[in-house]
Amino acid sequence: MHTLGTLMGLLLATNTAEAARQADPHEQDPCSFEGLLPGAGSESLQSAEALNLFAYEPGYGKAATSAEAISLAHADAEARLLARLSCAEVASGASAYCDQVRASVVAYRGNTRQVHKKTWEACATAAVPDATMGLLEQAGATLDAEMAALGAELTAAASGGPIYLMTTVWESGCAAGTVGADVSARLRGAFSRLPQKPTLLTGVAKAPADLRRVRLVLDEQRGTVLVSASILDGDCATERPVGSLGFPAQLLGVAAGDLGRCATDALLGTTAWGSCAGALQVEVDLPTMLDGRVGVYCPGEVVEPVVRVSQPARVQVYAVNAKGEAWLYFPAEGQSDLVERELSLGPQDVLYDPTTGEERLVAVAVPADGTFGATRAWQGWCKAPGTWQDDWIPAGAASVGANFLVLPPGQGACADGPRTLPVHSSPPRCGG
Repeated sequence: MHTLGTLMGLLLATNTAEAARQADPHEQDPCSFEGLLPGAGSESLQSAEALNLFAYEPGYGKAATSAEAISLAHADAEARLLARLSCAEVASGASAYCDQVRASVVAYRGNTRQVHKKTWEACATAAVPDATMGLLEQAGATLDAEMAALGAELTAAASGGPIYLMTTVWESGCAAGTVGADVSARLRGAFSRLPQKPTLLTGVAKAPADLRRVRLVLDEQRGTVLVSASILDGDCATERPVGSLGFPAQLLGVAAGDLGRCATDALLGTTAWGSCAGALQVEVDLPTMLDGRVGVYCPGEVVEPVVRVSQPARVQVYAVNAKGEAWLYFPAEGQSDLVERELSLGPQDVLYDPTTGEERLVAVAVPADGTFGATRAWQGWCKAPGTWQDDWIPAGAASVGANFLVLPPGQGACADGPRTLPVHSSPPRCGG
């Protein structure tokens, strides 16, 4: 067995035809200055195949002394390798995955040369075993396996009823955006591979009585993203926890402390799936796109939100951006705010605004003989004064938020969409 010190000998011996023939062109050591550090090691391995056991990155440094230059080169090489493995900005102890990566990094002594009387430059190499390079791929396979088990548990908990995947959210109540869409897509894939596949609905404009809504909540903790799954029975009266799983944050590019960018539940005084006030319950549904995107839309697409109440109620619906600014969305000018059971808000064009962040449709309902207080005279599309206020949800009201994210034109799933899109005009101020 060859040691890592001996491997350095191979990395430096780049002029050997055997090494050039067997090694991948991207795996050639660039640190081949003519003047080697004394004792750096120029031995050759008996076989160049060992080169393929590791992945490595070069680093460079320049300083007044040889020792300082090589120290900078070592630090640069490790930083480049950590960036390649999605750990460059992650502090030690903040991620089990990145701690495992750091523990496997090997720094070689490298080479230096004097380029001026007071200037030395250095090149050094940092390497990790190939097994380390495959950690995220392995984590992805583990996530899919655990998602398959979760899909089976949710199907059993649904007791044969049709399933509707709600928008995946963070603990804050904010939509989880593209990360949530990826998690939802993996769960959809798990459902599709079950021997007894559940019926998945992409919209619930006419919700059957035995409908089961699946709610996924994400929470990032010390480099691990926890996924909690629950089922809402019937008309939101009961939420039952079903299962949970976790994966490294780097697998889907989740930043430390990510809670989304929206008006949170704490700000709105509501929840991502709805709150019930006595016998009155309200929900607002945004349809899932046909390609499986949940809560993620492309500019120019058309959606048709649906408001549903458990008994006749007066309803107001707002669109709220990440800063808590709100626009009255329903009722329209001259339209009654009374909803008997279910009401479509009509087809709506999806627009992209880079300043809004993740958005929420917030429905507030009071009993049919109740009143909205300060907002009771608001009608038509208008901009609410200031930011969201607690008294916009009167005592005895029910409220719910539906989360969604509009991707920029040409990004991700929207790559084939239009690049230039219209924007809406500014609405009047609510209340005059």
